[in-house]
Amino acid sequence: MHHVIGWTDWNMVLDLQGGPSWAKNWQDAPILVDPDKHAYYRQPHFYGMAHYAKFLPPGSVRVDSQQISRNNTNAQIGAFRTPNNSTVVVIVNKDEKDIELTIEDTKIGGKSLKTTTAPKTIETYVYFD
Repeated sequence: MHHVIGWTDWNMVLDLQGGPSWAKNWQDAPILVDPDKHAYYRQPHFYGMAHYAKFLPPGSVRVDSQQISRNNTNAQIGAFRTPNNSTVVVIVNKDEKDIELTIEDTKIGGKSLKTTTAPKTIETYVYFD
């Protein structure tokens, strides 16, 4: 309906071996627990999921986002409307170099923002119209 694909992480918490698993197919998870030390470890993808959860509350919907300009193909861009009437633009730069891009919203009079996204980063822009 809103042109998105969803996924659910199969396990949010596993032990250090990647289980328990009846099939012995050990996996990774956002949080790993060491029961012997009564400790847990947050994996990098825990922080990636937390980043999106921070800026995209329940009820947010993806909106059409055409790419105005960008100088590489290893970036992903998504725009969303939130229940509090903000627009959220998330840029994931998976490349080894900066990308220059323009964020333009025709709904607010064609105002635009030119920005450079650093290599290997996730950047989020939030604005209210």
